[in-house]
Amino acid sequence: MSTSAHSISANASSVTKDNNTSSISSHTLQTSAHAAVSQSSQQNRPSLETPFTTLQLGFATIGFYKDKIGIHTQDRLKKEFLLDSPPKIVIDFAAKRRFQSKKQQLKTPLFKDIAIGAHKNFYRIAISLDGECRNRIKKEADTIWIYCH
Repeated sequence: MSTSAHSISANASSVTKDNNTSSISSHTLQTSAHAAVSQSSQQNRPSLETPFTTLQLGFATIGFYKDKIGIHTQDRLKKEFLLDSPPKIVIDFAAKRRFQSKKQQLKTPLFKDIAIGAHKNFYRIAISLDGECRNRIKKEADTIWIYCH
């Protein structure tokens, strides 16, 4: 059983809808909405989890799942912390990036919105939560996983 996803690519001058995900410039934020996809029972494989939403930047891809976030980037994690009020996960990456700050609403059960901003020697990703999150971070190659339990 498969579910087709549709993506919305937005920049300052236009909004386009298509069925393909393509690379984007650093000034464009792209969102792909996905439903959970499970393998056919005939293939005897466990179900695969796909993100509810995927944001693609020129330097990072961020996937939002039911209770975790995957950030795929070549950039080094500088620090991360959790704010209590309002509940928010903040992640800093050590890299000199130049882009305009962006904010995007998320339609996931746990994550409300994301804000991404460039600073002098790092960029920050701040994710607002729709509830509590006791987070745990796991690093795998070029992906950082943030689990909320």
